[in-house]
Amino acid sequence: MRCGNNRPGGIRTPDQGIMSQRVAPKNIEENTHFQEGAARGAAVGAENAAPIDPDLQSIIERWSDLSEAVKDDLLAMVKAADEAQ
Repeated sequence: MRCGNNRPGGIRTPDQGIMSQRVAPKNIEENTHFQEGAARGAAVGAENAAPIDPDLQSIIERWSDLSEAVKDDLLAMVKAADEAQ
């Protein structure tokens, strides 16, 4: 009789990988095979980000203080500019 591993009389061991929880290594940078993390340099952080235009930064910083009408107007202008291109 053949079982799972294609050898006569073999016994198939359950796949332990699907039965155990994944635990992140204590130091991800030392474990290059950890599949949950992004590739080095892929994450957008201060060291990888392009500089933001000062006018855009001003809008970002004040966004939560703007009225809904002003936010709607800004978004409408951006959408209109996209459609005009």
